[in-house]
Amino acid sequence: MKTPKRQSLKDTVVLIRNTTWKCGTIERQIIRFLRDRLRFETSIKDLFTYFESEGVLSNIPDALKRLESRGILKITRK
Repeated sequence: MKTPKRQSLKDTVVLIRNTTWKCGTIERQIIRFLRDRLRFETSIKDLFTYFESEGVLSNIPDALKRLESRGILKITRK
């Protein structure tokens, strides 16, 4: 499993705003993953494991960066 250099598998993703306005398909999938499982907070490892099985793992780091810059997600680094 490849992870981006700036994100560790111990980091946590927190959903701040439940909105998909102006989001692409990968961003919507990430938000849906957090919202539908009633886990508004999850580890990067769980997120990567889920999307690795879906086959869209290569786009996840960029999507997380975009969602974080728009204030929809917060990545807490450990």
